Amino acid sequence: MAEDFRGIAEPVTREPLIVGEPTDISIHGEEKTPISLWEKIRQVPYLVDHYQIGDIADKMKLKEKSRFISDFVVEEMKRLNYTDTKESFIEILSGLEGNLPQNLKPQEKIRVIEQLIRIIQKERILKEKKEWLLTEQG
Repeated sequence: MAEDFRGIAEPVTREPLIVGEPTDISIHGEEKTPISLWEKIRQVPYLVDHYQIGDIADKMKLKEKSRFISDFVVEEMKRLNYTDTKESFIEILSGLEGNLPQNLKPQEKIRVIEQLIRIIQKERILKEKKEWLLTEQG
């Protein structure tokens, strides 16, 4: 409480302090949100923002599919010791999707996401088989 000129205490009102996570990490005005924290901070997987499908992601249940792909790409970034940046994410994603143009229609983006899921699932199955073979031979 603060006292006024008459010596009477009045309550001091302050804005509540909100403790939470930062929404962005900026360097010279350029946003640098780490990809591994993207969904936690922005509430959508990075792939949704990358493909610019936020408007249809909920309707088409694309968040789950996008999360699956984003998680895989982040795992690959860690495995390959890449930096936690958009550039690294896009580099690995490009290897999965080939050289697709960014100006795809929403229906085409959905098709690409579904193809990526199939590729990732096959990749994981092959990896598991390889690990199983190595343990059997060892």
